[in-house]
Amino acid sequence: GGYLLNKKRDVRAAISSTYRCDPRTETEPNLLVCHSDQDPLTTADRIADEVKPADRRATGVGVFLRYRNDMVATLGEQGGSRIEVTNEKDGYRRHYDYVGGYWGLYTLGNVFGSGGGRGEGFRGGGPGAGK
Repeated sequence: GGYLLNKKRDVRAAISSTYRCDPRTETEPNLLVCHSDQDPLTTADRIADEVKPADRRATGVGVFLRYRNDMVATLGEQGGSRIEVTNEKDGYRRHYDYVGGYWGLYTLGNVFGSGGGRGEGFRGGGPGAGK
């Protein structure tokens, strides 16, 4: 039976079959950029319902979903969300300000040092800050 195929395990395939995606670029072949008409939180919820993440972190800029080999960021943009899917290492570097100190790397241990306290990456702010 092909019943098991209904629940997609590959987050990249799930996202690219659901959302409008930009063509891949030669400069960042691992980066998949797609767009959603819904806000980052709703978009992240839909993706997480489709393929369960290992971890999740909501920040002022958007929601980050962590998978074994990939990281998904749903970030606010005009009219909805920008969805960025990268491999875990690139995603960690790209979004270090938001996930550094919270997530190490599955594949390499924490290559960015000890990681320090959970709050080290927090810069304050939030809704309404710096009006």
